[in-house]
Amino acid sequence: MLKHERLHVAWIIILLGKNIKEIITLVLGSAVLIQWLSFEGAKFTVYIAIGVYMFFLLIHTFLSWFNFKYTVNEEGISAVEGGIKKTKKFISFSKIQGVHIHINAINRFFNLAAISIDSSSHNENSNLILPAISKKHAKELENYIHSKSEIENNNVNTYTNTHLEKKQKHNMSTKEILLISIFSIEFIMVIPFVFLIYNYGSKIPLVDKYIESLITIIPNSNLGFSITVAAVVLFSLIYGLITSILKYGNYETIFDKKSIYIKRGLWEKNEYGIDKKNISGLKFTSSIVTRFTKYGNLKVLCTEDKSSSDTDIKKVYTILPIISFNEVNLFTKLVNPKYLFLREKDRLPIQSLILKLLKATALFSILCWANSISYQIGFFKMLIVLLLMLSFQVLKFSATAYNIQNSFTQIHTGSLAKFIFIIEQTNIHGMFLSQNIIQKLFKVATVKISLQSRRDKKIALKDIKIQDAEKYYAWYKERLIK
Repeated sequence: MLKHERLHVAWIIILLGKNIKEIITLVLGSAVLIQWLSFEGAKFTVYIAIGVYMFFLLIHTFLSWFNFKYTVNEEGISAVEGGIKKTKKFISFSKIQGVHIHINAINRFFNLAAISIDSSSHNENSNLILPAISKKHAKELENYIHSKSEIENNNVNTYTNTHLEKKQKHNMSTKEILLISIFSIEFIMVIPFVFLIYNYGSKIPLVDKYIESLITIIPNSNLGFSITVAAVVLFSLIYGLITSILKYGNYETIFDKKSIYIKRGLWEKNEYGIDKKNISGLKFTSSIVTRFTKYGNLKVLCTEDKSSSDTDIKKVYTILPIISFNEVNLFTKLVNPKYLFLREKDRLPIQSLILKLLKATALFSILCWANSISYQIGFFKMLIVLLLMLSFQVLKFSATAYNIQNSFTQIHTGSLAKFIFIIEQTNIHGMFLSQNIIQKLFKVATVKISLQSRRDKKIALKDIKIQDAEKYYAWYKERLIK
């Protein structure tokens, strides 16, 4: 397969559409500028400036399409792109980590697809995106890359249904989409907005006097306020439902021996695959809304190919947008038979809770001192702040837990939101044990774990028993010795 290809000519129209915001801003700004400038010939000067800008925009857009050429040969994929300045890229089949197909609303209108090709390198030319090619050609290219990569290195993150053996499929149900829409953050954001209108509606400076009158009526009428709350909440629920259906409609997760394949979206379609050999752990996340309902989403933490000298970070993929914690182990086994979320786990000692409450109280004392000097916040408001700070620490204490199981560890962290990690011992990049003076007094310590997939971030277990901290560190040292 040796082809020299260009993007579809519709890419010119799509590029111009992406600049529509700048064009509208230019036109509106020019209209204001014409009214503001008073010298003779001002209108003609502005029109010339607009004409020059539009001319260069058209030229740059045309050159971006004309110069974009890609070639597929036996060794890999090369591309030349750029409007004024050209950039050359080459990705060998042996380095390809993933092939993702995206079909957004604009591409759907022109019967096109975008295909992104990820490699194991991390320089600026490591990935390639073909933003506007035919759907048929995108699928052919995906299959060809898969077959070549399988021969070269068996190293690709995508596959078609013809490559699935003993596959297990999970389709998102209508109930799950409905739950996502109810748990959506848009619904929560409505609450402070409504209270803002209720308390300060009459003070909001609005240009339109009729809208201002309507807003002013709301605080003075219980019926008006109730109707407003109901209308806004209903609108938020409808908006959350529509966006959830468009985003997660036709959501499908397919598991086979080597990979996980995900398809999603009604209006804007996305397809991508995850190679199981690059998965270093799992992450179950419960948000502030879903935590107490035992629902959350399941993600996989991925590293790059082990053969790559570049081991910095990686990606986190959501494989199940919503799932009950009671059912999560049904799917963890499909990712890795050894993965298991255990209910039995070690909790923080009571002295950890005392230490956390003392820290919160000490911080509150500083806030009280600052308040007495400048802010002068009322007593009851400061009392509410103290209760919130103490409640936050109690939630943090109750959410933290851990468990070591042979080659894996399970870690629970969080406060308002809750995070549960399952991590392979071999994918722990570093472990750090620390103990300050106060922790020594309470016989606790802090353990920080750095993952290959999250080298820039650390998972911290604060104020655990010193015996457990030493056990964790000994468990990590076993891996180093091996």
